[in-house]
This record gives sequence, C-alpha cells and structure tokens, in this order.
Amino acid sequence: MENKDLKNIIKSFNEYLYNTVIETRDGIQLPESIGWIFIGTCQTSKKENVDYAKSKKYGVAVSNKNWDTDGKLAKIFFTNYALKHKMKNREFWSFIACRDFKRKVSKAYPENWNMYVVVNPTKKLQLEHKRLAYKEVIISKTKRELQTYKDFDL
Repeated sequence: MENKDLKNIIKSFNEYLYNTVIETRDGIQLPESIGWIFIGTCQTSKKENVDYAKSKKYGVAVSNKNWDTDGKLAKIFFTNYALKHKMKNREFWSFIACRDFKRKVSKAYPENWNMYVVVNPTKKLQLEHKRLAYKEVIISKTKRELQTYKDFDL
C-alpha cells in the first residue's frame, strides 16, 4: 500500500469521526476505548476576545462578543477516563484537533449551539462526563424495557 492511499484512508476516517462528533450531543467513544471526544459549551473567557480583521479595518481594538451564541464558546474536549475499565498509561494520551475539525465546529456551532453539553468550569470534567454517560445508559435501558413491557403478563 502506498503512502498516498494510507493518508486518504486516515483522512476519510477522521472526517467520519469529526462529522459524527458534531452531529451527536454526547460525542463519540474512540475505537479501542482510547477516550471520548465531544463538543462542550463554555462561558466566555475573562480575557478579551479580539477580532483582528475588524480591528485592522477600523483602526480600533474591536472585541468579538459571539452574539449568535449568546456569548457562549465551543470547545472540543477529549477525555480518556473510561467508564468501566481504567486504561493503562492514560496520562500519556492527548488529542489535538486538525484544522478541518476546528473549522467545521466553528461553522456548525452557531447554528445549533444549545444542543451541546454545557461544561461547568468549576467541576471536574471526568465526573460530569460520567454522569451524562450513565444517564444515557439508563435512558436507553429504560426504552428497551418499555418496548418489551406487556401490561397483562403477570
């Protein structure tokens, strides 16, 4: 297999992954339980968010207020705290989003920003994500039980 073919396979797999992350609220679990990737909604930063293109155009520092999203910011989160099994050497794993992923998130986020998980800056991310994942498991289990439930079978 040539290097070019391998790059195309990896690129198409990555596109599939980040499109799925953008479309789903809770994100995705990476293969082999490496970790979870999801998009979170965060409060605006305390530092001023300067819009350099408008600042250069007007000659005055202009800040970006994110009016489309009520001042909320999108962040791409990666966590490798597994729900069931601890992964050996998990502190050595990291995640850096590619340029295409960042651009797709920045385009998709203003259209549907209320869909994504709100991340509280004062709580630990692992506990919040575990709570959301367990909630999803309970909901899916309840749905399955309701589908097989029969009123008059005692």
